[in-house]
Amino acid sequence: MNNFTQRFTNRTAYCYWLIKHVKRASSLVLFMLFLFSVTTVKAQITLGSDVVGGFGVDADVYSGELGPVSGNSVPSDDWFIGSNGGNGIIDVSDVPAGLLAGTNLSFTLGQSVPAYTPVLAPDGLTYLWIDAFYNRDPRTDGNKVDNSFFTSGSDSNADNPTTWTVGEGSGGPQKNDIVDTYLHIREDPNGKIWAYFGVSTRATNGTSYLDVEFYRKGIDYSGGVWTSGGEDDGRTAYVFDMITPGFQGSIVENGDVSFSMNYENGGGAADTRVFIWMDLNGKDDTWFELFNSYNAAPFTFGDGNGNFPRYDGGEGTTTFGYAQVQLGVEAYAQVNEFNEVDGPDGWDTVKPGGQLYANYSTLQFAEFAVDGTFLSLDINGEDQPCEPFLGSVMVKTRSSTSFVSELKDLVGPIQFGNTRPLEIEIVSTNPTCNDEDGTSDDGSIKVEPSPYLNTITYSINDGNGYSTPVLGSELDGHLFSNLPAGTYMVKAQLPAGCYVEEEVVLINPDAFSASATGTDVTCNDEDGTSDDGSIDATLTNGVSPFTYSWTGPDGYTASTEDISGLAAGTYNLEVTDDNGCKAYASYEVMLPEAFSASATGTDVTSDNDEDGTSDDGSIDATLTNGVSPFTYSWTGPDGYTASTEDISGLAAGTYNLEVTDDNGCKAYASYEVMLPEAFSASATGTDVTCNDEDGTSDDGSIDATLTNGVSPFTYSWTGPDGYTASTEDISGLAAGTYNLEVTDDNGCKAYASYEVMLPEAFSASATGTDVT
Repeated sequence: MNNFTQRFTNRTAYCYWLIKHVKRASSLVLFMLFLFSVTTVKAQITLGSDVVGGFGVDADVYSGELGPVSGNSVPSDDWFIGSNGGNGIIDVSDVPAGLLAGTNLSFTLGQSVPAYTPVLAPDGLTYLWIDAFYNRDPRTDGNKVDNSFFTSGSDSNADNPTTWTVGEGSGGPQKNDIVDTYLHIREDPNGKIWAYFGVSTRATNGTSYLDVEFYRKGIDYSGGVWTSGGEDDGRTAYVFDMITPGFQGSIVENGDVSFSMNYENGGGAADTRVFIWMDLNGKDDTWFELFNSYNAAPFTFGDGNGNFPRYDGGEGTTTFGYAQVQLGVEAYAQVNEFNEVDGPDGWDTVKPGGQLYANYSTLQFAEFAVDGTFLSLDINGEDQPCEPFLGSVMVKTRSSTSFVSELKDLVGPIQFGNTRPLEIEIVSTNPTCNDEDGTSDDGSIKVEPSPYLNTITYSINDGNGYSTPVLGSELDGHLFSNLPAGTYMVKAQLPAGCYVEEEVVLINPDAFSASATGTDVTCNDEDGTSDDGSIDATLTNGVSPFTYSWTGPDGYTASTEDISGLAAGTYNLEVTDDNGCKAYASYEVMLPEAFSASATGTDVTSDNDEDGTSDDGSIDATLTNGVSPFTYSWTGPDGYTASTEDISGLAAGTYNLEVTDDNGCKAYASYEVMLPEAFSASATGTDVTCNDEDGTSDDGSIDATLTNGVSPFTYSWTGPDGYTASTEDISGLAAGTYNLEVTDDNGCKAYASYEVMLPEAFSASATGTDVT
C-alpha cells in the first residue's frame, strides 16, 4: 500500500520526443491489467517469448536476454537490468534490508525513472515510461501470516470494496498466495500504449485465478478502514452517451476496470476477461445488443458467445455492478513452462513450499503484455485538461474461475497512474511600482512544466482570450513578462495533447506616495526674515531604503527625509524607493505678514512758558501683525523707560519702542514729543500825561503783545490800588506797576509787567519883581 509515483524532473536528451499520443495514455488504465488481456473472442494472444514495445515478454525478469532460457541475448528492457544491456524498469536503489534478508514483509518499489520519462531502449527507439511498480506480498505457508488477506470468506468482486474484510491470513492453497507482482505501462514512438504484467504465486501447477482492478479515483486501506474516491457504490462507474446521434455508445465518463485472469491446465489455457463497473439498472440483454450496434462504441459487451455476463447485488451495492466486455487487441503471454528463471535483483523469491529461493520455479512466473491503443479511453486528448489516468490498482486472487468467487489474497491498493502527464509550477512576480507616475506593469509569470519538454507550448489569457501559443523562452519553461496587475490564466500544452492551466493573480503593491507637512517662517520683521521654516516628509508604503531629493528657492537642495532652516518658498520632494518607484510631495513655506510698529503722540502742551514745561506729552503705539502677547520696551530722555503699550506724562524728547511678539519677532517705532514755541507776553504802554497841581491825569495805557500760545487767551491784569482788568490792553491808568497773566487755550501761562510812569510834577512858580 505504498505510493511510488514521483514528480517528473528529468531533463534527458530525449526531451525532444513529443508525447504526441499522451491522450491515449489513459487507456493505460485499462491496459494495465490488460496484461491479462487474453479475451475470449477478439483478443489475439501470442504465447511465447518476444520483445514487445521494447520490453521482453519472456517469463524472465532481466533485460538484454529473451527467456525463459538464460543466455539468449536479445536487446530489450525488462524489470531489472541484466548483464547484456537494456534498461531496468524497477528502482532497486533503496531496497529495504528486511527484503534483502528474506523477512516476510510487504514492500513496494517504484519505477526507476520519474513518471512520464522518455527513455531510449536497446532497439534504438525512445519510449515514454509512464508508471511501474514491483510488490512483494507476505507469504502464508506454515504459520506465517499475511496482514493483507481477505478474511470474511464471502468477499467478492461484486461487493462495494469498502465492505471487504481484510486481516491476517495464513495457510490455504498455494495458487491463492501472491508472492511477486510487477506492473508497467509505456508508450512507443507511434503512440501505441503497452501494458506489462508479471506475477508469481506459490503455485507451480500452472493454475492461478487473478484479478487486477484499476480504480479511477483511488481506493485506500489504512488503519483497518477502506476509503474510496468512487461515488458509485465504492467505485467509479462508466457513463455512456446513448442519445446524441453519431456519438451513441461513446464514453462520457471513464470508470473502474477489472482484468480477470484464469490460468489453468499447467499454463496451457490462459483466459483473460475484462469487466467494467457501470450502473446496471434497466440494462437487459436488449440494451447491451443495442450498445454493441453503435459505431461510436469503444468496445463490445458480452463474452463473444451471445451472452452478456454481469454481476450486481453484491454487499453494499445498489444498482451498480460489473459487466464483461470484449476488447479486440494484440496481447502476448509467456510462462516459464520448462525451467526455472532468475528471481529478483538481489533478494530471494519464495518457492511453492514457502522456502526462500533465488529463482522462480518452473511454472511459477508468468508475464503478459497487451496493446491498449484500441481501448479508446481518451481522457487526456488534445485540447483537454491533463488528468491522472488512474488512481490506484489492486491485485487479488480468487478461489476459482468464477469472477465472483471468494477473494483470497491481495496486493495493494497501490497508487498507480495517479500522476498527471503534465504538471506546472508557477513563479509569479507582482508589478514593482504603484506610485504617482502610475503602475510599472512589469509583473511576470514563469511557467515551469514537469516534465520539461522543449516542445511544450505556452499561452496566456488576460481576460481577452488566450495568446498565440509559443515555445518556451527559458531552459526550464516560459516567462511571460511586462504584465500589469490582473487575473491571468496560463496554459502549458503537450504537443497534440492535453494541457494544464492555472489562474495567476498579479497584484499591484499598495500605492507608494509621499506627503509633506511643515512649519512656516516664524518672523518677518524689521530685522528681516528668520528663515527657520521646516518640512517633515511622510511616506506611505514603498520599499526601504529610500532616497530623498529636495529642491527649493535660490538653488536649494537636500537629501534628507526632513529639512529645516528654510526660507520662505516652495520646496519639492522626489523620493525613490529600493525598487525605483517614485513618490512626490511639495510644500510651500509661508512668510508671515510683516510685523511692524508705529507710534503717534501728542506733544508737550505747555512749554517754555514762564512757569516752565508741562511734561504732558503722550505716545500711542500701534502694531501691525505679529503674534500676541507682546512685550514693550520704551526708552526716552533722561533714562526714561516704560513697558506699556502706550505712554504719557512725557517730557519733550525722542522716545524709542522695541516690541517683541510671542515668537520673538521684533518691531520698532520712535516718536519725538515736541515742545511748543515759547509762550510769552510783553507789554508796552504810555505813561500818565499830567501830574500837575490839579492832580494826575490817570490817562496811562498798556498794550499786551503775545508770542505763541494757543488762542483764545485769558488776560488777568492787576495793578495799584486793587486794579484788575481782563482785556488784552488796558488804559485810563494811574501811575503804577501793572502785572499781566495770560492763559492760552492749553492753560499755558505767559506774564508781562509794565509800569505806567507819573511825569514829574508840573508846577509853576513865580518869581518876579514886585511892582516896582
